[in-house]
Amino acid sequence: LWLSEIFGISAIDEEMREKVIERLKMQIEKN
Repeated sequence: LWLSEIFGISAIDEEMREKVIERLKMQIEKN
């Protein structure tokens, strides 16, 4: 569900988006 939430935000800042994606990648690697 978090994927649709993040990509659903079209006005998100580019840097913020990159940071969020990196954070999600680390969480996925942990799982």
